Amino acid sequence: AGAAALHTKGFLTKWLDFGPLPLGDAAGDPNAALAKERIPGQKTLKPAQHTKASVGATEHRWEVAESTDFFLDLGVAENSVTLAVSYVHSDEEVAEAFLLTGSDDSAAWWLNGQEVQKFLGGRGVVKDQDRTAKPVSLKKGVNVLMTAVINGGGPTGACARFVNKDNQPLLKLKSGAEPPK
Repeated sequence: AGAAALHTKGFLTKWLDFGPLPLGDAAGDPNAALAKERIPGQKTLKPAQHTKASVGATEHRWEVAESTDFFLDLGVAENSVTLAVSYVHSDEEVAEAFLLTGSDDSAAWWLNGQEVQKFLGGRGVVKDQDRTAKPVSLKKGVNVLMTAVINGGGPTGACARFVNKDNQPLLKLKSGAEPPK
């Protein structure tokens, strides 16, 4: 599950996913559902493959997932949320990048523990649906990109890539499913 080259258009290809988890009472309020912490410290976690955590009375574990096209297929589970993390490897500091994402349906994105983007609503996943309002920086080494994706019904998925100010993909990055050591 080591770091891998990005998709030819710069989309992250290696992930760990956790879920799907039932939304319960938050099913009608995507903002509340995305704000809810399902695992203690979830926005700053650095999970490894098969790391277990209990949500309610059910034990789940992080599993490696790879996208074969531009998006990560998160399956089909109505009124659910799935967490996913990719370890983004950069050989140099990138002071000004933008995160482009797509999701089916609502999603929140955290880079190195800081929320950088959120979308609330229903839709199918498409490339580059959302762009960070402000530039983000990538540190040299491993950066942690975490997302929580809500699914109202049907299939669900997400995609992400980093671009420069001219909207060109940062192709020297790699994505991985192993936490930094």
